[in-house]
Amino acid sequence: MDDDTFEYVTASDTTWGGFNWHLNFRWYPVPKREMTRRKGDRSSPIQTPTIAGGLFAIDRQFFYDIGSYDEGMQVWGGENLEISFRVWMCGGSLEIHPCSRVGHVFRKQTPYTFPGGTAKVIHHNAARTAEVWMDRYKQFFYKMVPSARNVDPGDVSERRQLRSNLQCKSFEWYLRNVYPEAPLPYDFISLGSISNTDSNKCFDTMAKKDGPVMLQSCHGSGGNQVSMSF
Repeated sequence: MDDDTFEYVTASDTTWGGFNWHLNFRWYPVPKREMTRRKGDRSSPIQTPTIAGGLFAIDRQFFYDIGSYDEGMQVWGGENLEISFRVWMCGGSLEIHPCSRVGHVFRKQTPYTFPGGTAKVIHHNAARTAEVWMDRYKQFFYKMVPSARNVDPGDVSERRQLRSNLQCKSFEWYLRNVYPEAPLPYDFISLGSISNTDSNKCFDTMAKKDGPVMLQSCHGSGGNQVSMSF
């Protein structure tokens, strides 16, 4: 909704929630397999891998049974991916209902502060999600956001125990069955960088999807120098 006129603008019914290697929530086009499952009925609910955090409906008892919110998270950010993974992996499902209309007025600026800086808070929350729910796939997050390794995620033992108590499925199950379109390949063997130890040069994509791989000074920050084997 427009914050000046309150004009309501409809959202697309051809997008669903996903995420990238940085554990940022993103809207992506609904894949063909989901369109097929819905049999072309655009009023039919979309089974979405993740949800935005601001507006959703959930059964109150189920919400508390699966652990409500992670109280170790701070201020804002990341809680939507955490609860998305948890719901799917622990026996629930997420749906976008195209015929359910909710107006959202976005603020021009956030009304709260981020102790230690925005990046520190966001990395803290994302690291908690990765440490509890992503199993070996947390490597992708840390390779793309190496600075997150320097942020203390806090004690996650209680959340790991919750996952064990609920007998939740693995993150690989989530990737294979809920989000096979995810940018995380579930059959990788190793993840890291390829370097020449004498010259301290690493393979680098130079931020290009196509073209030759170049040798650049190893920077240890992941990104263009991340390599994986299958």
